[in-house]
Amino acid sequence: MKEVHVKVETPRKGGASLGISSLVLGILGLIICWIPILGMLGMPLSGLGILLGIVGLIVALIRGGAGIGFSIGGLAVSALAFGVALTMTAAVGKAVEEVGKSIEESNRTNQEIVGDAEDEDSPTPAVEWAPASSPVRQGDVQVEVTSAVVQKIAYTGMMGSAMSSDDPHLAITIRLTNLSTTKKLTYLTWAGGDMSFERDYATVADDLGNDYDRKYNDSSYPPKGRTSYESVYPEKSTTDVLIFEPPIKAAKELHLEMPAKRFGGEGMIRIAIPMSMVEWREG
Repeated sequence: MKEVHVKVETPRKGGASLGISSLVLGILGLIICWIPILGMLGMPLSGLGILLGIVGLIVALIRGGAGIGFSIGGLAVSALAFGVALTMTAAVGKAVEEVGKSIEESNRTNQEIVGDAEDEDSPTPAVEWAPASSPVRQGDVQVEVTSAVVQKIAYTGMMGSAMSSDDPHLAITIRLTNLSTTKKLTYLTWAGGDMSFERDYATVADDLGNDYDRKYNDSSYPPKGRTSYESVYPEKSTTDVLIFEPPIKAAKELHLEMPAKRFGGEGMIRIAIPMSMVEWREG
C-alpha cells in the first residue's frame, strides 16, 4: 500500500500577534485615559498600540491578509485611546492653569491708599502693605483700622450670658464704608464662616515671621463688636472686631491681610499696623 504524505503548513501568525498586542494596549489605554492625571499614562500605551497596529497591518498585507482584523481593530482602539488621553491631559492642564491664575488674582493687592491730609478724597496707588494711618479703598469700598487693643475679650456665652476671656487677646476694629451713592453692598465678617472650602478670613503676622491664630471666630460665641453679616447702604459704614492671639512686644509691625471678596471685591486688602498703634490693656 502506497503511503500518502500530506504536508500541513502552520499559519504565519506574525501579523495577528502584533494586531492582538495592539488591541490589548489600546484597550488598556482606553480604560485609564478617562482618569485625570493618571490618564497621561494611557498616551504611551496607546501610542505603542498604534505603532504595533501599523506594523501588524503591514505584515498582514504582505502575508495575504492573515490576522488583518486584529491589526485594524488594535489600530482603531489605540488611536481612540490616544485621542481621549490627549484631550483629557490638555483639559487638566488648562484647568491647572486657570486655578493658578485664580490663586494669583486672589492674592493680588487691589487697593489704593486714600489721599493725604491735603486731599483726602484723592486715592493714590498703594504699596504692598498700606499703612494703617490711612484708609485704603477698592472701588466704592473704603477700609480702615480704627483701633488695635490687647485686652481681655468680652463675648456672648451660652444662653446669651455676658462672658470675658481669661487671657488678653489682640482685638482689631475695622470700619468698612460704602462710598457709593447708588449701590448697597453685603459685608461678611473677616472672622470667617463656621464652614468654608476657601480662604474667607483675615490673618495677622508680624515683621519677625510670627503668625497669630484667630480667636473667637465661632459664631456661637461672638465677641462684643462682631458684625457677622450686614447690608451696608450707600454712604453708610459698619464696623467689625477681629480677635487674634496677642503679638509679641519685640515686633515692630503687624500685617493684617483680608480677602476683599467678603465685601464683593477682588484680591486682598493688606494693612500694616505699627506696634506703636497697639494699645495694651492686659489688666
